Amino acid sequence: MAKPATDVATSLLIHPWVLQDFYDYNSFLDSAEDVLQQAGLESQVQLASFHPAYCFAGTAPEDAENYANRSPWPMCIYCVKHKSEQPLLITRILNRFRCAIFKL
Repeated sequence: MAKPATDVATSLLIHPWVLQDFYDYNSFLDSAEDVLQQAGLESQVQLASFHPAYCFAGTAPEDAENYANRSPWPMCIYCVKHKSEQPLLITRILNRFRCAIFKL
């Protein structure tokens, strides 16, 4: 039985056919972080990013530390909700992320 969105601790958003370019992916993440910050939710929602070509700033693509954030799909974002007094706002924002991905 599915739980209501306000009871879910972690949401996994994967769309394997978009944002295959790592730099486009990073731009999307920057936009997502901006939305959370504008809504005042950066302390309640954490975005952890994973990508097949993940590369930390200042490293070479083949460096071992990059593999910690690599995934088999071109895009995968975990939205981890912390206890919030604004669960409906968080749900709406996460739905905006989903809609934005499916429009790409």
